Amino acid sequence: MRGSEPSADAAALNRSGILAIQRGQLAEGRAMLEAAAAKQPTSAQYLADLAQVHLMTGEEAAAIKTYQRCLKNDPGLVPALLNLGILMLRAFRIEEAGDYFQKAVDADSGLVDAHAGLGVVRQRQKRLAEAITAFEQAASLAPRDPEICSNLAGALHEIGESEKAIDRFQKAIKLAPKQASLHRHLGVILHETDGAQAGLPHYDEALRLLPGDARTLAAKGSALVALGRREEAARIIDHDALIATRQFTAAPGYGDMSIFNRALADHATGHPSLMAEPLGRTTRGGGQTGQLIGPTEGPIAVLESLIRGAIDDYFADQTRAQHPYCPRRSTAGRLDAWATVLDRGGYQDSHNHPSGVLSGVYYVQLPENGDSGAIEFGRPAPPFTSPSEPEVMLIRPQPGLLVLFPSFFWHRTIPFQSDGKRISIAFDLIVGR
Repeated sequence: MRGSEPSADAAALNRSGILAIQRGQLAEGRAMLEAAAAKQPTSAQYLADLAQVHLMTGEEAAAIKTYQRCLKNDPGLVPALLNLGILMLRAFRIEEAGDYFQKAVDADSGLVDAHAGLGVVRQRQKRLAEAITAFEQAASLAPRDPEICSNLAGALHEIGESEKAIDRFQKAIKLAPKQASLHRHLGVILHETDGAQAGLPHYDEALRLLPGDARTLAAKGSALVALGRREEAARIIDHDALIATRQFTAAPGYGDMSIFNRALADHATGHPSLMAEPLGRTTRGGGQTGQLIGPTEGPIAVLESLIRGAIDDYFADQTRAQHPYCPRRSTAGRLDAWATVLDRGGYQDSHNHPSGVLSGVYYVQLPENGDSGAIEFGRPAPPFTSPSEPEVMLIRPQPGLLVLFPSFFWHRTIPFQSDGKRISIAFDLIVGR
């Protein structure tokens, strides 16, 4: 009997922990689940329950470690395989994501999300035939899922099957006519195949359904530029009115800005998620980290406070707030932040931040030539490039400078040839999710 007591205790703790979490008592519930897992460390289910709490509290790195412990005890635990695939995909650890999704598919061939996730991975890896196979399998299991239909359409377009892709998007729109992203996707394909004018009605419909959507505003602004309708485009892509800068001269808890920036540089270059040219990102000739914001103290917490103060001031500017394309903030929102570490010759391709409302970059460290690695706004990425030279804004960075801009603004880093590393921390304000 005594030999069974630890197991019984663990089961009671685990049940109590789950009940506490269901009542919204996350801290108490988490403590109980941790105790249950400590008493019975070979229980994959207890660890899976604990990992779920990590996800609920936004601790994705902890969730990854806990799910990996699950799999050591039960290598075929499908929820752990599937969630690890999703988490690795979010962390841009694409190869690992693919391994977990494939194992989930092998364990349960009827799991829609595993096939869909594997399709996303293969598409990012440019293994497009495999991506299409995975999406088709997912679509056969969930024929009325508009997102799967959309993903399949995107992969078909990438291999040049644009007519099939258009047909798929149209089917997806019939399934979910109020889903703005589907109208935008259809507009992008028509923009690319038939010209900018063909995409505009679909961008307008997407914005009617989801005003302020970053991806759609970027696409519409680019279409207007390509059509020579620069005055209309300028109302959307208004660099002068909607880009704000702030030079910080003090950071609480640090003697001066050089000490603060050195602490940030050490944190960025030593971060365990720093990865050279992560697949699916625009960094070239350098590395990029995963999420930096979290329940930690130190320089990142101080930087978050400085950023939030600047964001509050951005939205408090009444002249800017009256601009028709100024980002809107209805709630405080969360911050996602990541560091980019560029070496000599490094740069970032033109991109925008489609998940955000307001985005920004803080400059930590620059190469010897202070003008190196300037940020340029206004040059779209393919397929949105214009036959004529776009109107751009160039900002030359310096340590301690913060630049804020609408998330839909196209921007890139100019390659630099100076010695030393260019370290910056970019971020998105994400609301309503």
